[in-house]
Amino acid sequence: MNIISKRGVLLAGAALAATLNSPASTAATGSVAVDITFPPLVVLYYYPNIDITVDPDDLEDAILSNASNAHLSSCTQGTSGSVTELQCETSADPTALSSATGVSGGTITYNANITGDPTVSTAVDGTVSVSLENSWAVRALASGLTASVALSGSGDFSNEAISPTSPDASLTLGGGNDNVGDLSFDVDLDSLSGLTASDTLTITVTAP
Repeated sequence: MNIISKRGVLLAGAALAATLNSPASTAATGSVAVDITFPPLVVLYYYPNIDITVDPDDLEDAILSNASNAHLSSCTQGTSGSVTELQCETSADPTALSSATGVSGGTITYNANITGDPTVSTAVDGTVSVSLENSWAVRALASGLTASVALSGSGDFSNEAISPTSPDASLTLGGGNDNVGDLSFDVDLDSLSGLTASDTLTITVTAP
């Protein structure tokens, strides 16, 4: 009888120990919803100074490519050092344009009237268009970006423009994102006081 009682006690103890060491049959869970609001972020890249030296051949091509200057197409192009040259023969014989205007002492005065020649009298359009490709870029954490440019310098430029006007908002430049852009403007060579044209273009990128 004692042996049986001891076995019963051992079995009961083992069952109790198994019960105490078994995992809990219930658990508590909870879900946490987190919302983070970031302010718009705009990072603008630009050059503070751009200096351009125009090659003589490039200036010739720009002048001759202007549709208003078609009458210069027969001119001979050339350069002398750093000087751009267009050598243009007139279209008429000056003897058909004028006659001697007088004699004074041993000098005969003859007015060739070159400005009356059709080739010469036709106006030359000295407007040159300039495009600064890939001259600015923007990274942004926003939507609905707008880009604009304004002149704020000495006034040698006109017809300023920027592209794109609605850049893509991304923190990645390029790679399919339209957020690297160009600037363009016109220069009227006839209005310059010297051989240098300068102005300041102010780029503004706005996030709503």
